[in-house]
Amino acid sequence: IGHLLVRAGRLTEEQLDQILRTQTETQQRLGFLLIRDRLVSPEDLRQALRLQILRIVYSAFRWADGRFRFTQEGPIDYDADHMSPVPTESILMEAAQMQDEWPLLEKKVRSRDVVFQRAPGVEGLNLVSSAQEAGEGTLVVSRAEAESWKWIDGTRSVADIMERAFLSDFEA
Repeated sequence: IGHLLVRAGRLTEEQLDQILRTQTETQQRLGFLLIRDRLVSPEDLRQALRLQILRIVYSAFRWADGRFRFTQEGPIDYDADHMSPVPTESILMEAAQMQDEWPLLEKKVRSRDVVFQRAPGVEGLNLVSSAQEAGEGTLVVSRAEAESWKWIDGTRSVADIMERAFLSDFEA
């Protein structure tokens, strides 16, 4: 989770190294320490935990072959203060949508090595996801669009943007 927060620009490598040393000494949950030291917001931590789970689960749904079985064989230890269980039905619905739409995405973006750059004249455009952030030179768009846009710089590949964006691969 720490590396995910670093890649998304929510935490620095130095901050992560320090908090991991503290975690080794105290044996406390990483999320608790990140929030306690105000290194990330509770919302960023919740989003990172959810994103980590969904990236793992959704990658399994993209396998060409396999069998799946969902069971809960007892209580699961998780950070209830910062993570809500994701309902299986929700995961299955989103996975079904991904299965339908992923081939269409792959037709538009044929390789994860493609590098996009902003079109001339909109390089400095600021995309925001809420009207409260709107101002001069901003455009209100979806959260996924705003998050992806900030990583498009003419040097990063689609794979790098997908890794850095605080989104599932599908959303990015």
